[in-house]
Amino acid sequence: MMYRDGLRVCIMSIIMVFICQWSVFVFGGVEGKGNSHCIMSAQDAADIKSFEFKIDSQSFLKYSSDCSNTRLTQFLLSLKKLRALKFTDIPKPIDNEVTRALTRPWEFLKTKHFTGFTFVPSGKIVASYNANGTINIANHYFEGDIVKQLSTIIHEAQHSEVTAPWHESCYTGQLIGSAGACDSVLETRLKLAGSYTVEYWFLKMVVHAKNKIFGEKSIIAAGLRTNELVAHRFNHVFEHAQNNDLVVVVT
Repeated sequence: MMYRDGLRVCIMSIIMVFICQWSVFVFGGVEGKGNSHCIMSAQDAADIKSFEFKIDSQSFLKYSSDCSNTRLTQFLLSLKKLRALKFTDIPKPIDNEVTRALTRPWEFLKTKHFTGFTFVPSGKIVASYNANGTINIANHYFEGDIVKQLSTIIHEAQHSEVTAPWHESCYTGQLIGSAGACDSVLETRLKLAGSYTVEYWFLKMVVHAKNKIFGEKSIIAAGLRTNELVAHRFNHVFEHAQNNDLVVVVT
Protein backbone atom coordinates (compact mmCIF):
# COMPACT_ATOMS: atom_id res chain seq x y z
CA MET A 1 0.00 0.00 0.00
CA MET A 2 2.79 2.37 0.93
CA TYR A 3 4.57 1.47 -2.33
CA ARG A 4 1.41 2.24 -4.32
CA ASP A 5 0.93 5.63 -2.58
CA GLY A 6 4.58 6.53 -3.19
CA LEU A 7 4.31 5.64 -6.85
CA ARG A 8 1.18 7.78 -7.18
CA VAL A 9 2.95 10.77 -5.59
CA CYS A 10 5.94 10.28 -7.89
CA ILE A 11 3.76 10.17 -10.99
CA MET A 12 1.84 13.28 -9.93
CA SER A 13 5.11 15.13 -9.32
CA ILE A 14 6.33 14.29 -12.82
CA ILE A 15 3.04 15.46 -14.33
CA MET A 16 3.20 18.77 -12.42
CA VAL A 17 6.78 19.41 -13.57
CA PHE A 18 5.73 18.74 -17.17
CA ILE A 19 2.76 21.12 -16.87
CA CYS A 20 4.94 23.88 -15.40
CA GLN A 21 7.54 23.55 -18.14
CA TRP A 22 4.86 23.50 -20.83
CA SER A 23 3.22 26.65 -19.45
CA VAL A 24 6.56 28.47 -19.41
CA PHE A 25 7.16 27.46 -23.03
CA VAL A 26 3.71 28.51 -24.20
CA PHE A 27 3.11 31.60 -22.12
CA GLY A 28 6.60 32.86 -21.27
CA GLY A 29 7.08 34.98 -24.41
CA VAL A 30 3.57 36.28 -25.06
CA GLU A 31 1.55 39.18 -23.84
CA GLY A 32 0.67 38.91 -20.16
CA LYS A 33 2.50 37.15 -17.34
CA GLY A 34 6.18 36.58 -17.97
CA ASN A 35 8.87 34.64 -16.13
CA SER A 36 12.14 35.68 -14.58
CA HIS A 37 14.09 32.42 -14.60
CA CYS A 38 16.43 33.42 -17.46
CA ILE A 39 19.83 34.78 -16.45
CA MET A 40 21.86 37.19 -18.56
CA SER A 41 24.92 35.57 -20.12
CA ALA A 42 28.41 37.00 -19.69
CA GLN A 43 28.53 37.71 -23.44
CA ASP A 44 25.25 39.65 -23.33
CA ALA A 45 26.47 41.64 -20.32
CA ALA A 46 29.66 42.53 -22.18
CA ASP A 47 27.72 43.51 -25.31
CA ILE A 48 25.42 45.80 -23.33
CA LYS A 49 28.40 47.61 -21.83
CA SER A 50 29.76 48.19 -25.32
CA PHE A 51 26.68 50.06 -26.55
CA GLU A 52 26.10 53.79 -26.20
CA PHE A 53 22.41 53.26 -25.46
CA LYS A 54 20.71 51.96 -22.34
CA ILE A 55 19.15 48.52 -22.65
CA ASP A 56 16.61 47.32 -20.09
CA SER A 57 17.97 43.78 -19.99
CA GLN A 58 15.51 42.50 -17.41
CA SER A 59 12.50 43.39 -19.57
CA PHE A 60 13.90 41.25 -22.40
CA LEU A 61 14.83 38.36 -20.09
CA LYS A 62 11.51 38.32 -18.27
CA TYR A 63 9.53 37.46 -21.39
CA SER A 64 11.98 34.98 -22.88
CA SER A 65 10.61 31.47 -23.25
CA ASP A 66 13.98 30.00 -24.26
CA CYS A 67 16.80 30.77 -21.85
CA SER A 68 19.39 29.40 -24.28
CA ASN A 69 18.42 32.04 -26.86
CA THR A 70 16.71 34.86 -25.01
CA ARG A 71 14.93 37.89 -26.41
CA LEU A 72 17.90 39.86 -25.06
CA THR A 73 20.44 37.78 -27.00
CA GLN A 74 18.41 38.05 -30.20
CA PHE A 75 18.01 41.81 -29.87
CA LEU A 76 21.69 42.37 -29.11
CA LEU A 77 22.60 40.42 -32.25
CA SER A 78 20.54 42.81 -34.36
CA LEU A 79 22.15 45.83 -32.66
CA LYS A 80 25.62 44.42 -33.34
CA LYS A 81 24.68 43.93 -36.98
CA LEU A 82 23.50 47.53 -37.19
CA ARG A 83 26.66 48.83 -35.53
CA ALA A 84 28.85 46.97 -38.02
CA LEU A 85 26.79 48.02 -41.05
CA LYS A 86 28.41 50.42 -43.53
CA PHE A 87 27.24 51.34 -46.99
CA THR A 88 30.29 51.96 -49.15
CA ASP A 89 28.63 54.03 -51.86
CA ILE A 90 25.39 55.75 -52.80
CA PRO A 91 24.09 55.35 -56.36
CA LYS A 92 23.32 58.72 -57.98
CA PRO A 93 19.54 58.13 -58.26
CA ILE A 94 19.22 57.84 -54.47
CA ASP A 95 21.92 60.31 -53.44
CA ASN A 96 20.33 62.82 -51.03
CA GLU A 97 20.70 64.19 -47.50
CA VAL A 98 18.91 61.25 -45.93
CA THR A 99 20.89 58.51 -47.65
CA ARG A 100 24.16 60.31 -46.95
CA ALA A 101 23.28 60.32 -43.26
CA LEU A 102 22.49 56.60 -43.43
CA THR A 103 25.81 55.43 -44.89
CA ARG A 104 26.84 54.72 -41.29
CA PRO A 105 23.53 53.75 -39.62
CA TRP A 106 25.02 53.48 -36.13
CA GLU A 107 26.40 57.01 -36.33
CA PHE A 108 22.96 58.09 -37.53
CA LEU A 109 21.42 56.58 -34.38
CA LYS A 110 23.91 58.39 -32.17
CA THR A 111 22.67 61.76 -33.49
CA LYS A 112 19.12 61.02 -32.31
CA HIS A 113 17.63 61.84 -28.94
CA PHE A 114 16.25 58.53 -27.70
CA THR A 115 17.79 57.09 -24.54
CA GLY A 116 17.61 53.34 -25.00
CA PHE A 117 15.56 50.19 -25.54
CA THR A 118 13.10 48.18 -23.51
CA PHE A 119 10.91 45.15 -24.23
CA VAL A 120 7.12 45.30 -23.98
CA PRO A 121 5.06 42.05 -24.14
CA SER A 122 2.67 43.26 -26.81
CA GLY A 123 1.29 41.12 -29.60
CA LYS A 124 -0.05 44.12 -31.52
CA ILE A 125 3.03 46.11 -32.52
CA VAL A 126 6.54 45.57 -33.85
CA ALA A 127 8.07 48.51 -31.97
CA SER A 128 7.15 52.01 -30.82
CA TYR A 129 8.73 55.21 -29.57
CA ASN A 130 7.84 56.10 -26.00
CA ALA A 131 7.36 59.67 -24.77
CA ASN A 132 9.99 59.04 -22.08
CA GLY A 133 12.61 58.64 -24.79
CA THR A 134 12.86 54.86 -24.99
CA ILE A 135 12.18 52.62 -27.96
CA ASN A 136 9.85 49.77 -27.11
CA ILE A 137 10.61 46.45 -28.79
CA ALA A 138 7.70 43.98 -28.99
CA ASN A 139 7.13 40.35 -29.94
CA HIS A 140 6.58 40.94 -33.67
CA TYR A 141 10.05 42.49 -33.94
CA PHE A 142 11.59 39.04 -33.66
CA GLU A 143 9.42 37.63 -36.45
CA GLY A 144 11.03 39.82 -39.11
CA ASP A 145 14.28 39.14 -40.93
CA ILE A 146 17.40 41.13 -40.06
CA VAL A 147 16.71 43.92 -42.57
CA LYS A 148 13.18 44.37 -41.21
CA GLN A 149 14.58 44.54 -37.67
CA LEU A 150 17.22 47.12 -38.55
CA SER A 151 14.84 49.29 -40.55
CA THR A 152 12.44 49.21 -37.58
CA ILE A 153 15.14 50.58 -35.26
CA ILE A 154 15.99 53.31 -37.78
CA HIS A 155 12.28 54.17 -38.11
CA GLU A 156 11.65 54.46 -34.37
CA ALA A 157 14.87 56.37 -33.71
CA GLN A 158 13.78 59.06 -36.18
CA HIS A 159 10.73 59.75 -33.99
CA SER A 160 13.11 61.21 -31.41
CA GLU A 161 14.38 63.82 -33.88
CA VAL A 162 13.06 67.24 -32.85
CA THR A 163 12.49 68.46 -36.40
CA ALA A 164 10.98 65.23 -37.72
CA PRO A 165 7.24 65.42 -38.50
CA TRP A 166 5.03 62.89 -36.76
CA HIS A 167 2.77 60.47 -38.58
CA GLU A 168 -0.61 61.73 -39.74
CA SER A 169 -3.87 60.20 -40.90
CA CYS A 170 -3.80 58.52 -44.30
CA TYR A 171 -5.97 59.94 -47.05
CA THR A 172 -4.74 57.65 -49.81
CA GLY A 173 -3.78 54.02 -50.28
CA GLN A 174 -5.06 50.94 -48.48
CA LEU A 175 -4.82 52.62 -45.08
CA ILE A 176 -7.07 55.55 -45.96
CA GLY A 177 -8.70 56.95 -42.83
CA SER A 178 -6.17 55.31 -40.48
CA ALA A 179 -4.94 57.78 -37.86
CA GLY A 180 -1.17 58.13 -37.47
CA ALA A 181 -0.38 55.55 -40.16
CA CYS A 182 1.20 57.76 -42.85
CA ASP A 183 3.87 60.39 -43.44
CA SER A 184 2.90 63.49 -45.37
CA VAL A 185 5.59 63.25 -48.03
CA LEU A 186 8.68 61.26 -48.98
CA GLU A 187 11.45 63.74 -48.19
CA THR A 188 15.06 64.03 -49.29
CA ARG A 189 15.87 66.74 -46.72
CA LEU A 190 17.05 65.18 -43.47
CA LYS A 191 15.56 67.72 -41.07
CA LEU A 192 12.10 67.28 -42.58
CA ALA A 193 12.26 63.51 -42.91
CA GLY A 194 9.58 61.52 -41.12
CA SER A 195 10.11 57.98 -39.86
CA TYR A 196 8.65 56.26 -42.93
CA THR A 197 10.89 58.44 -45.10
CA VAL A 198 14.01 57.36 -43.23
CA GLU A 199 12.90 53.73 -43.29
CA TYR A 200 12.28 53.97 -47.05
CA TRP A 201 15.73 55.38 -47.85
CA PHE A 202 17.44 52.88 -45.56
CA LEU A 203 15.76 50.02 -47.45
CA LYS A 204 16.76 51.63 -50.75
CA MET A 205 20.36 51.60 -49.55
CA VAL A 206 20.03 47.88 -48.79
CA VAL A 207 18.60 47.19 -52.26
CA HIS A 208 21.25 49.20 -54.11
CA ALA A 209 24.28 48.24 -52.00
CA LYS A 210 27.02 47.05 -54.35
CA ASN A 211 28.73 44.96 -51.68
CA LYS A 212 25.52 42.91 -51.14
CA ILE A 213 25.68 43.00 -47.37
CA PHE A 214 22.49 40.99 -46.98
CA GLY A 215 21.17 37.80 -48.57
CA GLU A 216 19.04 37.73 -51.69
CA LYS A 217 15.78 37.04 -49.82
CA SER A 218 16.34 40.02 -47.55
CA ILE A 219 17.15 42.28 -50.52
CA ILE A 220 13.99 41.18 -52.34
CA ALA A 221 11.92 41.74 -49.18
CA ALA A 222 13.46 45.21 -48.78
CA GLY A 223 12.48 46.09 -52.36
CA LEU A 224 8.92 44.91 -51.81
CA ARG A 225 8.75 46.94 -48.59
CA THR A 226 9.83 50.14 -50.40
CA ASN A 227 7.01 49.59 -52.91
CA GLU A 228 4.55 49.10 -50.07
CA LEU A 229 5.71 52.25 -48.31
CA VAL A 230 5.35 54.40 -51.43
CA ALA A 231 1.90 52.98 -52.19
CA HIS A 232 0.38 53.16 -48.73
CA ARG A 233 2.45 55.20 -46.25
CA PHE A 234 2.76 58.63 -47.90
CA ASN A 235 -0.10 61.03 -48.51
CA HIS A 236 1.39 62.85 -51.49
CA VAL A 237 1.21 61.34 -54.94
CA PHE A 238 4.41 59.92 -56.37
CA GLU A 239 5.54 59.06 -59.82
CA HIS A 240 8.26 56.48 -60.33
CA ALA A 241 10.42 57.16 -63.33
CA GLN A 242 11.18 53.82 -64.97
CA ASN A 243 14.79 54.86 -65.31
CA ASN A 244 16.98 54.35 -62.21
CA ASP A 245 14.14 54.22 -59.68
CA LEU A 246 14.08 58.00 -59.46
CA VAL A 247 11.28 59.28 -57.22
CA VAL A 248 9.48 62.48 -58.17
CA VAL A 249 7.10 64.20 -55.79
CA VAL A 250 4.03 65.58 -57.52
CA THR A 251 2.78 68.65 -55.65
